[in-house]
Amino acid sequence: MKSLARKSALTYKAKSKDVIVIENFESDQANTKNLKSMLSSLNVTDKKVLFLTTKNEPQIYLSSRNLHKIEVRESNTFSTYDILHAKKLVMQ
Repeated sequence: MKSLARKSALTYKAKSKDVIVIENFESDQANTKNLKSMLSSLNVTDKKVLFLTTKNEPQIYLSSRNLHKIEVRESNTFSTYDILHAKKLVMQ
């Protein structure tokens, strides 16, 4: 049942064009400035953003700690609430 709810929430976000896919976002060091500029180029700076990563990415997590509207989760640990609560979904 949880799996179906997640699929429905992802489908809803995709239909409303609130999903952004980034092929590769790697950073050697945790830098909030770089993450903020990347989010600015995606036009999602003033919105709640759920950033889904494929694996544990400590640089992305550390970079986003100072940004209060950014939530970082691994793709196997997010919930349906996380998807629906965010205005934009950025997937890696």
